[in-house]
Amino acid sequence: MQRSFLIGLAGLFILFYFALVQADYLVNSAVQLIRPFHQPTAPIYELLHVIDHQDQSAIRNVAGQLRQPAALHLLSKAWQQAQQPPIIVLGPYRSPAFPLPGAELVIPLRLTCHHGNAQFAVTVTFTVQGWQVSDIRLPYSNP
Repeated sequence: MQRSFLIGLAGLFILFYFALVQADYLVNSAVQLIRPFHQPTAPIYELLHVIDHQDQSAIRNVAGQLRQPAALHLLSKAWQQAQQPPIIVLGPYRSPAFPLPGAELVIPLRLTCHHGNAQFAVTVTFTVQGWQVSDIRLPYSNP
């Protein structure tokens, strides 16, 4: 009786251990999937990746989302003039803990290389699909 009780108890312990390990794996996977949704810098890095690879259809899609599509040309030109790869500096900025759709965040972007640097103010807007780049401006320009 005691032996079967101990075997059953050990079996439950092993079962709960593997259940916790599996749950931890599922939580980590979910966090990795939703991280870009909560990180406002993710669409900026995606935009720079698109510019670097010169994917014209993706560039047109991004330009369609911008308030001033011509501003994308300024960023693209600064990226091309920088000695590859430039140093990318984002911030400082303070991300809201629980953003609501329509919330906007202005993130300073600086591209630096040995030739100099270019500065931009990138506005990201929180939508139901996550953060999206909505505007690119030179840092001290009037709206």
